[in-house]
Amino acid sequence: PGLANWMRVADHRIHMIDKLANIEIYRESELTIADLLELGPGHILLATGSTWRRDGVGHFNHGAVAIDPGFNVVTPDDIFAGTELSGPITIYDDEHYFMGGALAERFVNEGHDVTIITPHNKVSAWTEMTNEHFFIQRRLLKMGVKLVFDRKLTGVTRHQATLSCIYTGRVEPHPYANLVMVTGRMPNTALFHELTSAAADWADAGILSASRIGDCLVPSSIADAVHSAHRAARNVDTPPDNQPVRRERPQARPVERISS
Repeated sequence: PGLANWMRVADHRIHMIDKLANIEIYRESELTIADLLELGPGHILLATGSTWRRDGVGHFNHGAVAIDPGFNVVTPDDIFAGTELSGPITIYDDEHYFMGGALAERFVNEGHDVTIITPHNKVSAWTEMTNEHFFIQRRLLKMGVKLVFDRKLTGVTRHQATLSCIYTGRVEPHPYANLVMVTGRMPNTALFHELTSAAADWADAGILSASRIGDCLVPSSIADAVHSAHRAARNVDTPPDNQPVRRERPQARPVERISS
């Protein structure tokens, strides 16, 4: 909910690609290492995306959370795949961008009572960088979403989460009916590692290089994924020495003084 306008990013690029005769698209075609070696493209750019983590690692939690083996971890990937939940829903948001708030709005529209727990002192905190935070938090409050701030997830059992205050360390229980974890993401690198392991076969297949781009390299925002792909397309057949520098390095030069 509220993100329909973002589809223009994909719609625009699909529209432009459809105009080009030298680009072929094969949808719903998952490639294997055998397929890549058979196709033998000169350069391979893997944009295989990322997967939401199920161990609780996120911005504040740098290590895995103690999760009871009997607990079925639910992530945004499960929701997008069609998992249906019944009853109240608690969202633990340690990602701090749009996902936690967007899922909360969706669940409220489906008739659920929703609580968001976050280690930050505001919901969807990173959206302050995009001037969206005020509107997101106001919308969630108006929809009746309960917001719990400054609490870090430290443990999960079948029907109860354990939270700790990020300032005092005070531990408190939080019973839940459904817990959705919006934390970190892991790049999907299996195909890349298979490909690099078969590097000895590249020459016979005509493969010159293989690179990861977008979320497959570093899970991040849509803008970062677009930039990653754009940069890769510009540099894919450019020798490293001729590629744009990654950063500007200021150099101090003597100041010429004008004598009066």
